[in-house]
Amino acid sequence: MFRRRRPPKQYDVRGSLLRCPIRGATHFFQRVALLGSGLLSFLNVEWFGKTATTFTCADCGHILWFRPRR
Repeated sequence: MFRRRRPPKQYDVRGSLLRCPIRGATHFFQRVALLGSGLLSFLNVEWFGKTATTFTCADCGHILWFRPRR
């Protein structure tokens, strides 16, 4: 019924260890977030929108958003 959460990990972004700008922690939960728009929501096709990768600090919960590389 509920999906088990994976333990937080350290991530590397372009050769640098990812750090929380609030607490300086280095362990994060990674997820993919859907970037919706009003029109996509109205048409009920949010799944068609763009995505971003998010990293949530395991220490304080601050969320860092990263857009896909072009």
